Amino acid sequence: MPAVYFNSKQNKPSTETQVPSASDASARLRANVRKAPAQQHDGQQCVAPKLKPLSEAIKAQDPAAAQRETQAKQAAALARFNMSISNAAKAGQPSKAVQILSEITKAGLQPDTISYNSVIHAFAKQGDLRSAEKWLLKMREDSVEANSISYNILMDTCVKADNSASAEAWLAQMKKDGVEPNEVSYATVIHARAKKGDAVGAEAWLREMISSGVEPNVVSYNSLIYCCGKKGQAAQAEK
Repeated sequence: MPAVYFNSKQNKPSTETQVPSASDASARLRANVRKAPAQQHDGQQCVAPKLKPLSEAIKAQDPAAAQRETQAKQAAALARFNMSISNAAKAGQPSKAVQILSEITKAGLQPDTISYNSVIHAFAKQGDLRSAEKWLLKMREDSVEANSISYNILMDTCVKADNSASAEAWLAQMKKDGVEPNEVSYATVIHARAKKGDAVGAEAWLREMISSGVEPNVVSYNSLIYCCGKKGQAAQAEK
């Protein structure tokens, strides 16, 4: 039966159909659901089972999805640990960096290359070459792959300590360990020689850099030019 209401202008009933609003329909639907009795089946009351959260249901039916979710959580946790180690290194707190590294293992996670590199950097930043070297060796003992950054940190520390021989020794060890030196690696040993005023040695490393297929960067050339200029070898610098 159509709803009857009064027309406000004519003050008389109207038989036009009144369309309920969406909110009214939703409210009635909720009320009906609350009032609806439980269904009967074979004389037994049927109660709808509680549903598991969607994520749990997905995990139960898709173990691969569950594994991916777990791995994502572990990666996020490790990233937070690595950030804390890096912050400790920047703050000049190598002991704290080591402590956080141990917490990674206690949390059931595996420290990665970034974790160890940050610890190495923490000691290198303090000029503690021996401890930095120790952590690179520990890194390899723990079967964590070292990369060019690992070795470059040590070589840079050697150069700052005016120890070009150790920088070159680590470059050789880098190759022996199967890690390819990059432009930063070669630029570091070139700078080490240039810093000592050894233009011949710096140029020799530049030539080896080129022969190894590594493109020299601006730092490589500038170090050699500076060295030649300092030694009064302007013609050699122009080459």
